[in-house]
Amino acid sequence: MSAAGPNATVWRITNWAARYECNRTRDVRTMRWLALPNSLDSDLYCELVDHPLGAAHFGVWVGLLMVASRCEPRGELRRDGGAPHTAASVARMLRIPVDVVGGAIERLLEIGLLEVTPQEPATSPQDAATLPHFPAVIPHPAATIHNNTIQDRTGHARAAGATGRPLDQFFEERYRAHPRKRDRMLAEQYMSQVPGIETAETQDEFRRGHEAWIRSEEWRWKNGAKAPTLAQFILDQGWKYPPQPDDDDSGEVPMISTEEFERLHPPSSEGVDPYAEWIPSWEDEKRKREVAGGTHDQA
Repeated sequence: MSAAGPNATVWRITNWAARYECNRTRDVRTMRWLALPNSLDSDLYCELVDHPLGAAHFGVWVGLLMVASRCEPRGELRRDGGAPHTAASVARMLRIPVDVVGGAIERLLEIGLLEVTPQEPATSPQDAATLPHFPAVIPHPAATIHNNTIQDRTGHARAAGATGRPLDQFFEERYRAHPRKRDRMLAEQYMSQVPGIETAETQDEFRRGHEAWIRSEEWRWKNGAKAPTLAQFILDQGWKYPPQPDDDDSGEVPMISTEEFERLHPPSSEGVDPYAEWIPSWEDEKRKREVAGGTHDQA
């Protein structure tokens, strides 16, 4: 799926008004539920699920209906600003892998459950701003440019716009370093579309931001469980928004071991652990009697 541009198309649910609207939904401005036909013997349903990934594609289809029911106008897959949804943006909303969403959309278009309609070209700068695109690369603040030269991370000056590493080698370097290795082909495709990625300064900017995230507490948690895929990282332009330094208070409580907690919070001088469970006096007496009774029974 290519990025949306001025001549991008909008996906639209076929016959939305007739199939998924009723007298109750037409009277409400914001839909909070969906009128979904329950016929399991229709040709469209049978054709959709008659596929090795039919169950997954059916799940995507229901998700697309849910998304379309909250779009403006209803039935058209548009974002809040009016720009068309893409497979990647829908995948983020549905929490479903983008390759599954992309494959389902292609089948839905073939079957006829989805259709496309040409988007009107933007008529103003404000309209054009709503179209998703990669903005021009802005040099990193730490980089210094003088007389058309740039100082790279090794401290060596080189001409601005100088060619960097071959793209396949640079991608392989970043993919190996990334903690969550999925959607390799998609990540490679997205990286090739980043403006200026073939230049040394853009590669340096990408590398700095990527390494900052790799070293962050968020991405290191449980060996990268919270890290996005490299494809999603590129799509979100995450290298342009590095995490805050570790000394910044993020409001999250760090995970520490029991031994470290006991070292930082030793018992008080009176031998009472201030973090122990508080037990009412009457409950404490009851427990003591139970322990004493058990001791006598054993004797």
